[in-house]
Amino acid sequence: MCPPKYYQILWEINPWMKKENQPDKILAKNQWENLFKIYQKLKLNILLIPPQKGLADMVYIANAGWGKGKNFVVSNFKHKERKKEKSFYLKWFKSKGFKLFTLPKNISFEGGGDIVTTKEVYLFGYGKRSDFQAKDYLKKFLKLKKPIIPLKLVDERFFHLDTCFFYIKPIDTILYFPKAFDSDSQEKIKRLRARKFEASEKEAEDFLCNSVYFNKTIILGCRNERIERFLRNKGLNIIFADISEFKKGGGGVKCLSLFLD
Repeated sequence: MCPPKYYQILWEINPWMKKENQPDKILAKNQWENLFKIYQKLKLNILLIPPQKGLADMVYIANAGWGKGKNFVVSNFKHKERKKEKSFYLKWFKSKGFKLFTLPKNISFEGGGDIVTTKEVYLFGYGKRSDFQAKDYLKKFLKLKKPIIPLKLVDERFFHLDTCFFYIKPIDTILYFPKAFDSDSQEKIKRLRARKFEASEKEAEDFLCNSVYFNKTIILGCRNERIERFLRNKGLNIIFADISEFKKGGGGVKCLSLFLD
């Protein structure tokens, strides 16, 4: 995780970001700390990357890169506003003993935001922030044994895969917003063996697909009776972590968290 010390809306690089709609800094700090405490109570080992002045989006640490074990692919950000983050991630992950990989400069890849792991495959979101070609480098660098299935994102509001696609491993279920994908990708999702549960447009806009699971606990960023009932009926526990101030920047619970497996 990366503390929100410098979090504010300095630019508008997605439809959610409006400079006139600045987050409440105190509330954002309290919301982030609440999520941090939830992870602590779940006994997760939390590592903190120091925030850097002027790099307001570092708080969305899911985009720093993606890896397996001690192998880690550092992101190539699409927008110039986030490109300077890369050097800090390279330095930090190297200091923690990771073997680092980088993609060619002309290929964009935005890390854990565009990768979802299921029991049968890796799903790779492309078309908005990550380029299609990045998937071949991921397979090569990380020696992935499961297939990588590319899914094309077509809605500007859902620019990373994890904003519209949530895989819940304990019940082998996908919560997703179909219209965020092109028709071919929708068919690919339907062919996956996992159970499908479609989110409505309003639920997707509430960043409910940008949730996190750990064991049998689900962390949601807001209340939703329909989704809550479905999850509880499957034997899952639910914790709420209000992240309203981070929605203003285009992210939810998952965006604030980079899981290293």
